[in-house]
Amino acid sequence: MLYLLLALFISLSFQIPAFGVQAFTVTREELMMMPPYCTAIHGKYVGLPQPQDSPLRNTIPDGCPALGHYCDGFKAMIRVDRNRAESGYWLEQAVRAFQSVAQREDWASCPLRPEAYANWGKALLRQSRRGGTSSGEGVMNLMKALELKPDYLPAYYAISDYYMDLGSKKEALSVVEDGLRHMPESPGLLRRFKELGGITPPTPIAVNPKPDVSQASKDAPMKQQQQTPAESGGSSQSEGAAPTISDTTPEQVAPQKIGSPTNPWCRFCPPQDLVSPNRQ
Repeated sequence: MLYLLLALFISLSFQIPAFGVQAFTVTREELMMMPPYCTAIHGKYVGLPQPQDSPLRNTIPDGCPALGHYCDGFKAMIRVDRNRAESGYWLEQAVRAFQSVAQREDWASCPLRPEAYANWGKALLRQSRRGGTSSGEGVMNLMKALELKPDYLPAYYAISDYYMDLGSKKEALSVVEDGLRHMPESPGLLRRFKELGGITPPTPIAVNPKPDVSQASKDAPMKQQQQTPAESGGSSQSEGAAPTISDTTPEQVAPQKIGSPTNPWCRFCPPQDLVSPNRQ
């Protein structure tokens, strides 16, 4: 009996390192299923160039430190679907990886932050279905993704899927309608809208167009020329009205002297002291 227990212990001892190596080493096949920046970062582990020498280094987004941890989350999610015996372990690793980057303060300007919250939320929802736990945190993270990026389509899909799985067709339709307000041309959302019984799509949210600054600057000199008396055939001011800069001729807009006759350097003298004699 003692020999059997010893043999079992030795067998398990050889299996643990193999599992540990898998936990920290990505494969080429897994990298092919991950975003290109993950290949640029983790490719060195499978014989590819270092990140600074990788031909995919330009795909690494700015403002996203510790991006390797985010890629670890993708790796874990791939293994959740491929290794059912250890899916619970890998699902936990995915949740931790996505959470670790989504909540980083230095990811405030990272363009991947909405996606990180959405992936964190989806991983939590899978975890809740697996363990029968609350799904509230997962939905909240998906909502956070939409707060950061209201037109992030995958979050609308994930939330509507969640409500459809619960049989809450009305809530799922409401989510799709909210998505259509931001993305009225989305074929996927329009298809879901009809499948959920929608009839008339909601009114899109109006987006105020930005003023064309370059065109405005081009039109400005022309407007000034149209207001000069020389081209209009006479002064446009009414009798008794005080002249304005646009109504005066070049002779009338000679440089104004600073100060008063008694003190030429007085910048803050009373207005009556600054009136030129030829305008009294």
